[in-house]
Amino acid sequence: MSRNFVVTVKERGPDEPCFVQFELHADIGLKTDQLITLDLAPGTTIDDAKELASLLNSKAIKISL
Repeated sequence: MSRNFVVTVKERGPDEPCFVQFELHADIGLKTDQLITLDLAPGTTIDDAKELASLLNSKAIKISL
């Protein structure tokens, strides 16, 4: 089974925590202008975010509403 999404790391401005965003590859019922993001805790490093994205991309198969 192929995944219906990929998780990518996004950066904000200086001194602001990064976040991960789900880029959907299938219609799950969201409007086209809606996004699924995970805001990460202050102090989370870019390496932490990349590790989380990698884990989600390697272990999760499907996202749904």
